[in-house]
Amino acid sequence: MEKYKIALISDWYFPKVGGIEYSMHALAKTLSMHGHEVNVITRSYPDVPEYSIRDGIPVIRIKSKPFPGQQRFLMPDAYKKLYILLKESNYEIINCHGLDSPIAISALIEARKLGIPVVVTNHSLVGHTLYSSLLYLAGKLFLKNADAVIAVSSAVEKDSKIMTAKPIYRIFNGVDSENEA
Repeated sequence: MEKYKIALISDWYFPKVGGIEYSMHALAKTLSMHGHEVNVITRSYPDVPEYSIRDGIPVIRIKSKPFPGQQRFLMPDAYKKLYILLKESNYEIINCHGLDSPIAISALIEARKLGIPVVVTNHSLVGHTLYSSLLYLAGKLFLKNADAVIAVSSAVEKDSKIMTAKPIYRIFNGVDSENEA
């Protein structure tokens, strides 16, 4: 089996705790156990080192401050740092997690410019809100840059089909029940 240098990218990673965080970490450990070189790329948090290792997985945090008045988007320098990191690190596959993750979306666009294959893992439903049409349109624009799309549930797969005609691979979230509480 070929071995690849893979970056798993999302704003949502430890110390923040949630489904994407656990799913990405379990995937990183499993890919690493199969001989792939895996890095997690995520956003910085106060008092968390820019570089660390969690269960043998290198974690690279893009250091930046949130855009004023909110917490989701980082200042533009973060996205430039991400581009430089992707350009200089020779990743062979980029796996972006979350269509609501600004770092993941930026990585999707930048990886396309750099010619790096991109897999997008969609973890969330758009839902029925006043902004649903706009969110589906944004999803269509982003997913046209993906080489492959993964949905973590049947519901997310159905929702993702509204945004792309590409094949969608349903791979359920997995958690190592022996090591996670």
